[in-house]
Amino acid sequence: MEKKWVFSLLIASLVCGFLIVTYFNMSLLLSSLRPPIVETSSHSKVDNLPRFAYLVSGSKGDLESLWRTLRALYHPRNQYIVHMDLESPFEERLELASRVSNDSIFVVYVFNFGRNLTFIEHTTDLGWKNKYRAMPSIIDPALYMLNKSNIIWVRPDRSLPNAFKLHTGSAWMVLSRPFVEYIIWGWDNLPRTLLMYYTNFVSSPEFYFHTIICNVPEFSKTALNHDLHYIAWHRLPRQHPRLLSLTNMRPIIASGAAFARKFSRN
Repeated sequence: MEKKWVFSLLIASLVCGFLIVTYFNMSLLLSSLRPPIVETSSHSKVDNLPRFAYLVSGSKGDLESLWRTLRALYHPRNQYIVHMDLESPFEERLELASRVSNDSIFVVYVFNFGRNLTFIEHTTDLGWKNKYRAMPSIIDPALYMLNKSNIIWVRPDRSLPNAFKLHTGSAWMVLSRPFVEYIIWGWDNLPRTLLMYYTNFVSSPEFYFHTIICNVPEFSKTALNHDLHYIAWHRLPRQHPRLLSLTNMRPIIASGAAFARKFSRN
């Protein structure tokens, strides 16, 4: 009987020892995975500078223009996602990755506006877009097909919504982090509702973010009606921008815009 008691005590001790060692090892592992905590003053000038997350996209033959864009936009505080679609050759992707790994790039522009502001050109005057964008019913094969194909037009047309007010504007914008977090979490479900509404919609990037921010009072007051772009249009309804060159440098600089489009490939 005494031997059984001693044996049980020994087993319990071994189990306890194993759990203690495991606890300390896991604590050390988790500590090593956590990013280092850098103590900074709450009034630090660096902390007050804005930080940007860029989505830079390109296709076949865009290697050089992508490279110029990344060099022009780079800042060590920012985050960059570069998307090259399925038409981009594998060799171009490798070349871009190699350039990024082996080149020292520098800052050429400093953005000095408030970090919680959203720059998004918007309007409720849809004009011709009512008939040719908001009301048509379509099916976009890109949602389920690998290869590109034309959208499918469906009859009858749909009526305009009355649960929210449609807004449109430029597809180029700068979104604040609080607004992006609201889009992701969507605590009142509006972002998800509009995501479904705009799924089968022509040129949805010209509507989705604009409609959300202008229908939410908390964020509509943070929206500045400008897309930070200099664009020279051919004619109304402003669908095809002119190609810019060095001859347009003076008006580009005079506009004070941080970005400009559209440029030829090289």
